Amino acid sequence: MKICRLSVMRMANYADLSAQYENPQPHPCDLTQGQVFYTRGRQPAGLCDSAWATLSPFVMALGNGAAGLYDGWMKDPASAMVSCNDGFRPVSFLVEALEEPLIRPLEPEDADRMGDVPFAAWQPQEMAFVAELGEKIVGFCVYRPSRDEDRKGFGEIDSIYILKRAQGLGIGKRLLDAAFRELLPGLGVTVWAPKENPSAIGFFENYGFQADGAEKVLHPEKGAAIRMVWNSREDLPWPI
Repeated sequence: MKICRLSVMRMANYADLSAQYENPQPHPCDLTQGQVFYTRGRQPAGLCDSAWATLSPFVMALGNGAAGLYDGWMKDPASAMVSCNDGFRPVSFLVEALEEPLIRPLEPEDADRMGDVPFAAWQPQEMAFVAELGEKIVGFCVYRPSRDEDRKGFGEIDSIYILKRAQGLGIGKRLLDAAFRELLPGLGVTVWAPKENPSAIGFFENYGFQADGAEKVLHPEKGAAIRMVWNSREDLPWPI
């Protein structure tokens, strides 16, 4: 199923109707204009049940290859403009089916295109891949030879980051795949994962990394990190 992007294009508020007919609502709508969600058919975090009930049929249709809905009413046949079913404050969403994420090497001009991707410390000489989704950079992975004295000959995943709204789409795995193609053949690959971040540890474990018992503080403000090591040749999607 294709990834769909849901963009909040317009937000209306009929205050007179609310005052006359609606019971008071503590949080009538938490969305903001310009907000973006990505999905492969599952309700994105932060999108209310009511909006998802309206949008999901279009997501499922476009995500599974449908095009030209309603006799071609959209200029882009792989898209739809849909409003949620809130009669007091309707929100208009642009629903677009996207091509698969583009994983490519970082380029110098990307430094000005990162937007809300926190990659301010990027240096031109660093080895990295970025993930582009719908012409927007949504993540990156920096890799290098291992800097650990007891892991000479290994590669190292220096950092990997995916925007929260683009997580759960398989982008992180594809970034690691790209880095691994550059780091292998070699003795293996290491990564230092935050000790108190079970999500990050679980992500690397699912890829095949295992903690080897080493631990150190990389950044005082982030606490201790544990070293995880990948040294298996099984189940790789390409030959070595």
